[in-house]
Amino acid sequence: MRPASLADLPKVMEIVRHTVVGMQEAGNDQWDSNYPLDERFLTDIENAALYLAISDSGNTLGFITIDEEQADEYASLSWQLAKPLVMHRVAVHPDAKGQGVASFMEKHAVSMARAKAKDSIRVDTHSTNKPMQSFLEQCGYRKIGEMDYHGKDKPYFCYEKPL
Repeated sequence: MRPASLADLPKVMEIVRHTVVGMQEAGNDQWDSNYPLDERFLTDIENAALYLAISDSGNTLGFITIDEEQADEYASLSWQLAKPLVMHRVAVHPDAKGQGVASFMEKHAVSMARAKAKDSIRVDTHSTNKPMQSFLEQCGYRKIGEMDYHGKDKPYFCYEKPL
């Protein structure tokens, strides 16, 4: 894992394009042509919050944003713990799926949270994103509630993992 730089943005956006196609094919409209845009990733890079999973050969396998930024909609939920780090925009290149990349990135987020004396990880995902929901549950996240977000017709599910 390493922090992303501006030079990494084209590869990140390539993974986004692949991810949007895969989501659409699965009937998941969490990501689309309006989200996430490169401007969002530029902000993540400027805030030193975007991390890349890199192979031994130097290929970008996936990315994750890890920070303390929480959607305003989180305030209405009954979180169990009060000092979280938050995961956003998690994606794995299609050529690297099934190789443990997402688990590797999630473990990196947990390590960061522990190093910063945080007590949990929070994350949300669209209600149609069944693979992410399954992944989160396998990693020990508990569903806390639902929220309307990004103007989508269906809700987002919010999860928390105690550390």
